[in-house]
Amino acid sequence: MYLLFPRLYHPSLHHWVILDEQWTRWTDQVFMLAVYDILPAKLIQHLTTGAKDAQTRATATSTELTTQGKDHAHVQLLHYFIPPQYLRLLWDQIQFHLEQGHHTNLQGCQILITAKDLKIQFSDPQ
Repeated sequence: MYLLFPRLYHPSLHHWVILDEQWTRWTDQVFMLAVYDILPAKLIQHLTTGAKDAQTRATATSTELTTQGKDHAHVQLLHYFIPPQYLRLLWDQIQFHLEQGHHTNLQGCQILITAKDLKIQFSDPQ
């Protein structure tokens, strides 16, 4: 899943990566708030608590290898499965937090989903 933030784009930039401050604001003040509002406790117990926790978990393997004398750049991708019945509610809650928090540069966020076996993973059992 890729999140696209059209209001963060500016044509004068030669390449673009979301800034740490923007990513932290998105994670801590919008996305994780929405996740904790919508998902039941049994689904959120293993999720990250926020941007700092996610960064720590994503680079843990790299840190361990470095302390063992192995010099490898490594980032672990974090992924979690959210059951399809929560996706609409989650997206609505994200929109709510974007508006209530006055995060104008993050508003208009779009989702691009691409993965192998999407039809199987996201099919509603009902």
